[in-house]
Amino acid sequence: MPGPASAAVAVILLLRSVLAFCAASAVLVALNLAGGALAPLAGLPPGGTPRLAWDLAWLALACVAAGVAAAWLAPAAPRSHALAFLGVLLAVLVAGLWQSGGWPAWFMAGVLLAPLLAAAVVLARR
Repeated sequence: MPGPASAAVAVILLLRSVLAFCAASAVLVALNLAGGALAPLAGLPPGGTPRLAWDLAWLALACVAAGVAAAWLAPAAPRSHALAFLGVLLAVLVAGLWQSGGWPAWFMAGVLLAPLLAAAVVLARR
């Protein structure tokens, strides 16, 4: 029968796992915002194919960084944490694309491939 000490350890692990997910989400949002803020400085006007490509590149970078952050901050099983985060992110992206529609096919494919690229990077890390 587990004692109070093991229950406390389990609660701490759970809270650290939630913190890893929250931090990975913050990394994802921060890098996407940075990419959006840098686009005008790079001379990209709002809208159009070049801006979509720019945003897609920043999304891919943000997914990789968020996956690595989730793995790095995980209290145990770092790859599992990162893959769980990226799986949830993929589900959110699928739902978002499903509801919004109207995007070019290449952009939607890239949006859905970004978390998969991040998962490959996480799995390739030692």
